[in-house]
Amino acid sequence: MQSIVTTHLVVGLLAVVAALTLVWRLPGRRITIYVLTLQILLGVYLLYVGYRVPLVHILCAVVAWALYMAANGIARRRPESRQLVLGLTIGATVLVVAACAIGGAMIHHTAAT
Repeated sequence: MQSIVTTHLVVGLLAVVAALTLVWRLPGRRITIYVLTLQILLGVYLLYVGYRVPLVHILCAVVAWALYMAANGIARRRPESRQLVLGLTIGATVLVVAACAIGGAMIHHTAAT
């Protein structure tokens, strides 16, 4: 079980790196969505087997994923809406970083107890 938690942590760090570097263009957002999808699926499995996390951690990840999806959809359908796409992307990136910070605090708290 610990290997899945470690994998979740590593994929989470990859998601943050992708969110901070790749999301500014459509192909990079697509890669980030794939990484976040894997991260969310790992998280769902961990919840299924009994791990508990604050609801805000889950919401940050899922809403960020949805915002990146929306940004991609708008960028493809309405190329003139660059400001909206940028706003959605920035919002999603902030949420990814927040989810990582919450997850990191949970690891720190668990290690301290």
